[in-house]
Amino acid sequence: MTKWFAYILVLVTWQSSPAQSSLMSDTIKQLPEAIIVSTSLREGLSGTHQEHWNTDRVPGASHLSVGDFLTQQGGVFVKNYGTGNSATTSIRGGSAGHTRVLWNGLPLEQPMLGQMDFSLLPLAIADEVHILYGGNSAGWGSGAVSGVIQVNNRPDFEDHRLQVNLEQGSFGLWQGNASAGYGTAKWLARTRIFWQQAANDFPYRIRPDLPKKMLEHAFTRQSGAYQEGYIQLNKHQQLAVYGWYQQANREIPPTTQQTLSEASQDDQSLRTAAHWTLWSERTVLHVRAGVYRENLIYQDPRAGEQSTSHFWTVAGEGTWQWHITPHQRLEAGITETWHQAATNAYLATRQQWRIAPFLGYRLTLDDFEILGVLREEVVDGQARATTPSLSLQWQPDGIFQLYGQVARNYRLPTLNDLYWQPGGNPELLPETGWGQEFSMSLQNRNDHFQWKSSLTAFSRQIKNWILWSPLPGQSIWSPQNLSRVWSRGLEIRGQASRSYGKMRFTGDLSYHLTWSTNEIAQTKPLLLAKSQLVYVPRHLAVASLHWQWRNWGIQYRQLFTSDVNTLNAGTLRSYSLGNIIVDYKLSARHTPATGFVRINNLWNVSYRSVEYRPMPGRHYALGIHLEMNLKNKNI
Repeated sequence: MTKWFAYILVLVTWQSSPAQSSLMSDTIKQLPEAIIVSTSLREGLSGTHQEHWNTDRVPGASHLSVGDFLTQQGGVFVKNYGTGNSATTSIRGGSAGHTRVLWNGLPLEQPMLGQMDFSLLPLAIADEVHILYGGNSAGWGSGAVSGVIQVNNRPDFEDHRLQVNLEQGSFGLWQGNASAGYGTAKWLARTRIFWQQAANDFPYRIRPDLPKKMLEHAFTRQSGAYQEGYIQLNKHQQLAVYGWYQQANREIPPTTQQTLSEASQDDQSLRTAAHWTLWSERTVLHVRAGVYRENLIYQDPRAGEQSTSHFWTVAGEGTWQWHITPHQRLEAGITETWHQAATNAYLATRQQWRIAPFLGYRLTLDDFEILGVLREEVVDGQARATTPSLSLQWQPDGIFQLYGQVARNYRLPTLNDLYWQPGGNPELLPETGWGQEFSMSLQNRNDHFQWKSSLTAFSRQIKNWILWSPLPGQSIWSPQNLSRVWSRGLEIRGQASRSYGKMRFTGDLSYHLTWSTNEIAQTKPLLLAKSQLVYVPRHLAVASLHWQWRNWGIQYRQLFTSDVNTLNAGTLRSYSLGNIIVDYKLSARHTPATGFVRINNLWNVSYRSVEYRPMPGRHYALGIHLEMNLKNKNI
């Protein structure tokens, strides 16, 4: 298969002629000097349901982590180990390792665990957040089994603002971020800084009949800086560079089963990346590369434990797009990833090299589109997974749309799965399986009333699911390809917006029904056949109402999460949380400002999203957002 792929790529490149780039609608957007942003063919067709947010337009969002933001939006279950501590995701019944996380198209997951800690991903670095639900392994590689979360930056050469956000809240919370952009029609530089600290000393009850306790040893602190720069080299070339430094210090509080904890974790990362785009009349060549250096130190003096982990990631991708005709488009590319990890839990420093060529073809016929993508993943010189996908879309008018996808997906074993001592298993196979989904949507717009709705049904079966379990006759736990999981469900979404003069109401509703069942019974850990996977809620629902009048805005959001199974604590009961934010925009000639007050867990619900880890009751925050135009000559 690898040789066949190489022949195709050589043939396609040899026959190439110049093509046109795309910005969402597959066309080149030209600002003063032909500034473009190229959208990959892999995200240009709605074969799967997608959600997109411009972070500038979400009130009070700049202070949130991406994990907190996704919790509020719904559709993604975030498993939170406590305020300021680790947070991982489950989408459509998948595990945390089944979500691919991309930073401007480059992977972000930690190589040892194969997943992202979303509490360490600040929304302040992003201009937009994009979610592709469902399997996208053919487009984005290992781990894109249940969804892809992208945090992106978009250059705006006309944006020369200084923005400052400050917030103070309950339990010793202080946080803020600032960004400043400056440039000309040919170059732009933007700097962002962010910081946060909180004592997290909130009261909680282990049981309703027991007295309140105060959470101790839960102080967290994060800070970082983010630099981006864009240069128009000429009318047909653009260069972008990024640098991102971040550190976090977290005390790990005791669980409800412990009386005391002295554990702590320190994380430090430095990520750099460069993107180069060259385009002509009918082709676009895009090359991007990133180098990450990350460190993690875990200490628990009471248990006599100290673990230090260092890992490097070098990631790159080259893509070539060709508009064969106005109705046909071809994209060929190759991705490469090199990981190196050193930890006292491995016998030696471990490395892994992945290379994956892919090929995509898109055909548009009047109101019908079809997209096929094929990827081959090679790990350390050995072919490990071949993943095709086929997406279809039919839109006969501007109101009604049908779309769907059939795709094969996979997740490679992590470095911990392969090399952790004791227990690592170098013989593990990738998790693989087929997924299908089908959606229909309706929308209508006029000057005063807009609405849209969608219904999605999906099914996905994964075999060779990796589980850690005791080896026969031993007490050592080791990962094995033991299970088979079937995930299926329905998703309903709706949004409506109505204007009355200077007043506007917007309502959103989403409901996600997910069955994600273990199809093969296990004794250790105890998993019954046909039982719902741990930490996968069967029901997720979010309803919100946003009211705007002149300079005032009020947004109320209610989130419902059903019961979840756990490994040790039985079932965690369902909970429903209400959050409200009120903001007011101060009109100023040169320095507009917005003040806001936010109340989370308005109804003071006692709940857990992870066993033995309490979450805070009602808590508050006050904040302000300031802006200044750095090119205003009257300042």
